[in-house]
Amino acid sequence: MKMVKNKRKYHGDQNSDNPITTKGRSVQSLVQEENAKLLEEANQKEAIYKLFNASTIKGLAHRRFILASFSSHCRTHKGQYVPAEGAMIELSIKDGICGQWHDLLRPGKIPTGFRSECLDKARKTHNIPLDRKEIFNDDHVVLEKILKVVFASSVDINPQPGMIC
Repeated sequence: MKMVKNKRKYHGDQNSDNPITTKGRSVQSLVQEENAKLLEEANQKEAIYKLFNASTIKGLAHRRFILASFSSHCRTHKGQYVPAEGAMIELSIKDGICGQWHDLLRPGKIPTGFRSECLDKARKTHNIPLDRKEIFNDDHVVLEKILKVVFASSVDINPQPGMIC
């Protein structure tokens, strides 16, 4: 690992044990900060190498991952989302897709002033209607299906232990 030497220009007494920069910072503290950054980079590189070395990659083939995606009708100025749909898959490199879930999500009460924005986005993207209540599952049914993917293996096959990464 490369260490930074004290090569900074400083003002003030050059014979001082702890010279300072023109901005009033200690040169020694700047060198220490740069060395800490270099050490952190080296530690990160080592962690990545350990994660992806040959013996670990064999283990990754059996590890199960969960990928999730959600879309919305709109987002309000306060950061509230009007949900549209959600999907999750559980997969492993060795076995492929092991479990899945997809549902149209009940939008609930549309915040005042956002209905037209929701309808515009629906027309432009996913075409999920806001008012057809019969196409939406109850919220507790959706939650049960999500939990089955997260904590089991699938909503469609016999439950098996899963792993979230």
